[in-house]
Amino acid sequence: MSEVRGHDHATCRAAALAAATRLTESRGLKLTPTRARVLEIVAESHKPVGAYDILQRLAGEPGRIERGGEGIARA
Repeated sequence: MSEVRGHDHATCRAAALAAATRLTESRGLKLTPTRARVLEIVAESHKPVGAYDILQRLAGEPGRIERGGEGIARA
């Protein structure tokens, strides 16, 4: 992942999550932990991220399992 000098990724993640939470709640939906984590991965990259890259990141995180080649969060 490329870094921008002096850039705080936490601010980007927080802003993206806040906007997604507002949007989903306004539509009567819920931002699940897995969807929130995917959004965090995309927001911290600042460049296009492929689905397989996201799945690889999720699969390597604690509390995640592999099933049928896809990263699935334990509910």
